[in-house]
Amino acid sequence: MRLLVIGLDSMPADLLSMKDELPNIGRMMSSGIAGVLESCHPPITIPAWMVMMTSKSPTCISLPTLT
Repeated sequence: MRLLVIGLDSMPADLLSMKDELPNIGRMMSSGIAGVLESCHPPITIPAWMVMMTSKSPTCISLPTLT
């Protein structure tokens, strides 16, 4: 089993519907599973990636920006 996770940080979800303009992404989406990830609060890059990778809430992750 192979798994590939592609995170497009700060990319609006409506751009993913433009499969004609983004043929490679469109091909990957049509042959796999795609979805929109709901961000954490605050929705900034480092906490959002940490929440996604650990499945923990931002309050459980020890990051200086969240204390």
